[in-house]
Amino acid sequence: MSLDYVKFSPGFDKFMPKEYRDMVEHGPFGKKVTVSQMGSFKEILEEHPMCAGCAMTLFIRLAMISFPNPEDTITVGTAGCGRLAISQAAIPFVYGNYGDQSAVASGLSRGLRLRFGDKPKDVVVMAGDGGMADIGFSMTLHSWFRKERFTTIMLDNEVYGNTGGQESGMTNKGQVLKMAPLGKKFEKMDMVGMAKLAGCAYVATVVPNNPRRVESVIKMPSWSRARSARPTSRLTLPATSSTPSQPIR
Repeated sequence: MSLDYVKFSPGFDKFMPKEYRDMVEHGPFGKKVTVSQMGSFKEILEEHPMCAGCAMTLFIRLAMISFPNPEDTITVGTAGCGRLAISQAAIPFVYGNYGDQSAVASGLSRGLRLRFGDKPKDVVVMAGDGGMADIGFSMTLHSWFRKERFTTIMLDNEVYGNTGGQESGMTNKGQVLKMAPLGKKFEKMDMVGMAKLAGCAYVATVVPNNPRRVESVIKMPSWSRARSARPTSRLTLPATSSTPSQPIR
């Protein structure tokens, strides 16, 4: 949780792997970088096991570049596609049981303030719509109403993309999915409206097709919703048939 944790111990720099040396020497720690400078510095997140071309991964990458103090930041996540990338980043990551990431972040944020006082230590929750709006709904809402001081980012791909394509509360009404062949029967949850109702100091919705817009909405602490569709979990229906077609690949 400081620049010291990324520095080499005296005499050990020549033994460190090249990737680690590049991160220390050319990474974003201790200096401000922007998305416009991508390619000129070593990013916090580069390699990951997520699907090629995944818009969620692009958002996570842009968001981490936008962190104001990466050397003083901890991310908290839970089960889901996003966790596969977030856990690969070169900053501390805490894995919470499915749905309790906001509770974990609440305790972590309070503990860091007790330990470090007014020195900024940013806690960022990043989780999917299933972990945040469904299974973690109560802990998400209660952390907002308690005015906990951490940033909440929902990676909203509108589906349980990591477990076969089940509908979530954030799935649009009528959407046909692999595991919801008749379409969702209920309206999409208004998490942005609930964040406003809870009194969150800053609320934003963004899509990852505009890197500078993503950079501009990342603030500490805040609530942000990143919409990133995952078409591989969806089905298309022919206009004159009730039989699902093959999934889009």
